[in-house]
Amino acid sequence: MVKRIIALAFAVHVAVGHAEDSAALFDAREPLAVTFEGPFGAVARDTKADPPYRDFALVWKNYAGADVRVPLKAKPRGNSRRRQSACHFPPLRLNFPKNGPAGTPFTGLDKMKLVTQCGRLGDPDPAYARRVHLELVLYRVFNRVSPKSFRVRELAVTYVDTDHGGKRSVGPAFLIEPDEMLAARLGMKRIDVEAIDRKQLDSAQAGLVEMFEYLAGNTDFSLTRGPAGDRCCHNITLLGTGREAVTPIPYDFDSTGIVDPPYALPATGLGIQNVRQRLYRGYCRPDAEVAATVAAYAAARDDIYALFRNDPVLDAKTIERTVAYLDEFYAVLDDPNQLQRKVSAHCL
Repeated sequence: MVKRIIALAFAVHVAVGHAEDSAALFDAREPLAVTFEGPFGAVARDTKADPPYRDFALVWKNYAGADVRVPLKAKPRGNSRRRQSACHFPPLRLNFPKNGPAGTPFTGLDKMKLVTQCGRLGDPDPAYARRVHLELVLYRVFNRVSPKSFRVRELAVTYVDTDHGGKRSVGPAFLIEPDEMLAARLGMKRIDVEAIDRKQLDSAQAGLVEMFEYLAGNTDFSLTRGPAGDRCCHNITLLGTGREAVTPIPYDFDSTGIVDPPYALPATGLGIQNVRQRLYRGYCRPDAEVAATVAAYAAARDDIYALFRNDPVLDAKTIERTVAYLDEFYAVLDDPNQLQRKVSAHCL
């Protein structure tokens, strides 16, 4: 599967290489081929709560085929995927320099999240690449449901580990649109608070988010508060204008039923045994709002199925399993009795 991603990336590399503008980085759907150099061994071993940034470099080929070296810093990020018992390699936070090379897809960027495979670099197990890609497609599912959503850009990465003599390996990854870029695109600003009252949230957007988490099989989120000791919110970014209701935008979909990694466990006390068991964790809403949310997902049904069925990377077995999981979701939405029993009766 990784070979298929790399092959596709190089096939389209000439086509996307001329898009030398960070504003267009998330407009394209094709994988972007890069070489990523740095001390990956040290990053993988770092278990500090606040790990230091280390020196890295991205190497990107421009439209003329010349290598452009972009220095940057990177460090591990996240919680569950940083546990050694869960993943052998963590997702990363990238920090680009203010005065980096001009005319690249990364020019003018600041900090950005990179989602990587969970296995050791070079591990050929296709399950790691499959899970990265399923999480990426979930971002595109919510793109289809709401324009107020994070965009992603798939990468085909050649890793060069300077901790191990320049050992090279290839693997999939994707970038998540930075908060600041998303906020500017929507004409909003990030809201930084300890917690928020649900009444302050844009009810239509909140309903779409809650139903999306149900579709994905996710209970690892909160629209109104963060984990103990952290600021709001858990796997949700809040944006607003200061004049209107606050817009919640979801991210981080690895611990979902669709991705289904071995380390994902539902929170205790929820009454479910694994993340493939859906449990609605949205707030109670008037019938008219629920109906509007259901209608939005009904309108997006064909496109959501197509995102998985027509994906050029996912294997047939994964597509079949995912489509069956989507069938269970839409069976609930199509049946008023099931909708009442499995959604409305479980609202918070």
